[in-house]
Amino acid sequence: MKSSFFDFLLFPAPDGETPDGQLSGSPTARVLIVMAAGESDADIILDGFLKKILEALQPGLSRAVLFLKITKGKPYSFSRLSAQYNLHSALIFGITPKDLGLHFNLPLYQPVQAGGITFLLAHPLADIYEERQQGGKEKAGQLWKAMQVFLPKH
Repeated sequence: MKSSFFDFLLFPAPDGETPDGQLSGSPTARVLIVMAAGESDADIILDGFLKKILEALQPGLSRAVLFLKITKGKPYSFSRLSAQYNLHSALIFGITPKDLGLHFNLPLYQPVQAGGITFLLAHPLADIYEERQQGGKEKAGQLWKAMQVFLPKH
């Protein structure tokens, strides 16, 4: 897009639809958890694993968040979602910021504040689950420590 006002090219943000069919949880939540959509059997296992993590962090937390499952590589508009749902935090499992229409980098397991929203990027939930099934704790430990800062108990 060329504008006579600017002396450089402008690139439009992804128009991504609001994926209502892939949203679940509390519509009044201010915390969004984003993860890749998978096969139904795997999703059930990972959903249970994530709910255990959330409940261990803060009882009732799994019922007080909004969940979004997206297809990797398909762009979505995070800004549209955040405006529609008045979000203040987003926990992202294995989805690139670019796929959410975000134009900044997120380091793993380090909360980042941008535009009034705190973001936390983690490995894909399936990777964390697999590591735990094999007796490993590195990724789960990193997630646990970061989430205690990201979602402090009230």
